[in-house]
Amino acid sequence: MALILDGSISYCHQSRSLIVQSREGGFVTQNCLVCGKPRSLSFSELPGLLCGKCNNPLEPFIDSFKNYAYKCLTCGTSFELASVVPSWEEHFDYDGFAIDSDYDENMNNKWKSKK
Repeated sequence: MALILDGSISYCHQSRSLIVQSREGGFVTQNCLVCGKPRSLSFSELPGLLCGKCNNPLEPFIDSFKNYAYKCLTCGTSFELASVVPSWEEHFDYDGFAIDSDYDENMNNKWKSKK
């Protein structure tokens, strides 16, 4: 069962946002609960969480895959944020969220096709 975690207030509707896994590989966004529009989730916007094993505060960090993760400094529990939140399609219609590598890949494909 996925955790339902609030992001920050959406810009578009001044409404709650839901943190969701938006791509394979651990990428998360926060999506407006009114219209579903995704936007990035900054490290400073990560919600505070308590450890499910020992109930102590979890420490957010960026893991070796550059994904948001949490670890418990008391008992050693750790996990990627994307592994505990719902996938975007469980709550929203498609509304693409591009990241820098999407643009890099598109430019490389265009360049290759012109050769």
